[in-house]
Amino acid sequence: MAEGEGLMTMAGQERYPDWSDVETLVFDWGYMKWLTTRKTHGIAIPAIGMVTMLPGQGHARHNHPASAELLYVVSGTGEQMVELDDGTPDVRQVSTGDVIHVPQAVFHSTLNTGWAPMQVLAMYSPAGAEEDLLTQPDLMTLTAGELPTFRPERS
Repeated sequence: MAEGEGLMTMAGQERYPDWSDVETLVFDWGYMKWLTTRKTHGIAIPAIGMVTMLPGQGHARHNHPASAELLYVVSGTGEQMVELDDGTPDVRQVSTGDVIHVPQAVFHSTLNTGWAPMQVLAMYSPAGAEEDLLTQPDLMTLTAGELPTFRPERS
C-alpha cells in the first residue's frame, strides 16, 4: 500500500477504522462489533460499537459504573428501560432513529420486540465499559471477517 492510501495510523491509533477489520462478539441474544475501544483509541475517544439483537432477544438489566452510554437505534423496534434517579424503571418503545441517553452508573436494558434484528449504535464515554462484555459467560469471539451463524431452536 502506497503512503497516504487506505488505513492511516498515528501513535498506534487508526484514523479510518473499518467494521470488517474488527472481531465479532457473539452472545446468546445477538452479536456486536466494536469499532473504537479504550485499547485501540484510548480513553479520550468514546467507544463505538454496533449491537445486533435477534428478534425476541436483548440484554438484561445492567449498568456501567464508570461510563455514560448513548444509544442510536439504526433499525428495528424494541423496548428500552432506563431507571430514573429513584430506581423506578422508565420503559419506552423505541424504533429507527431514536436516541437513548443512559447516564453513568444508571441501570438499563434493551429488548428487541420486532420480527427482524434490531441494530443499535452504542457509544460509551469514557471508553472502557466495552471491556466488561469480555467476561460474559455466553461470549464467543469470531475473528475479523468470520460471520456469525444462528439457527432457531426447535421445540
